[in-house]
Order: sequence, then structure tokens, then C-alpha cells
Amino acid sequence: MRLIISLVEEAMKSGPNRKYTEEFRAAAVEQVIVGRRGLREVARSLEMSDKTLANWVGNARKGTALVKRAPRPPVTDLEAENARLKQENARLRMEKEILKNHPKGRAPARRTETLEVPLH
Repeated sequence: MRLIISLVEEAMKSGPNRKYTEEFRAAAVEQVIVGRRGLREVARSLEMSDKTLANWVGNARKGTALVKRAPRPPVTDLEAENARLKQENARLRMEKEILKNHPKGRAPARRTETLEVPLH
């Protein structure tokens, strides 16, 4: 019973584009296969699509993974520093271009937003 309550709480955390953890998927599938509850009943109790749960149950019965891709390894301190420096470098290049193309004698207005640079 405690498992069901924690599953419902996790399902209610997010909106329609929510991400399900591997533990959540496994527990939901277990309710259908081991608990012998109906697929629609479990999906409704977890407030999720019965089609999504059907895909998970089908994958479990075939023996394939419930999660399509492996989780990303955690970012190391070096990778985080590299990303921060890339963002700073892009910001400085942009400021340099603004100053180079701006008429002399007037300082341009400084932008306060940050520029996001993808890591990959």
C-alpha cells in the first residue's frame, strides 16, 4: 500500500510532459504483472496514459529495458568549468563585436541576459 501511495505522489508531481523514473516504471509494471490489476485501472490510479503503461508492460514481458536510453553520467567539475568558460567566452566575443561596431564616443547599453551555449 505504501508503494502505491508513493507512486501516486510521484505521478502527481509534474504536468503532461513529465519524466518517469526507472523505479516508477518498474513499480507500475509490477502492479499490472505481479499484482494482477488491470492495466487501465493501474494507469488511472497513477494518473497516466494507459498507452504509456501498456508500452512499459509490453517491454517488460519481452525483456527489454523500460528506459530507452541510459542515464547520463554526472558532470564532472572539469566539465562544468569548461561549460562556464565557453559561456563566458561567447559573452565576451559578443561584447567585443558590439564595441567594435559601435560609433566612438558613446558607450552602448550593456545587456544583462546570459547567453546559453550548448555543451555538445
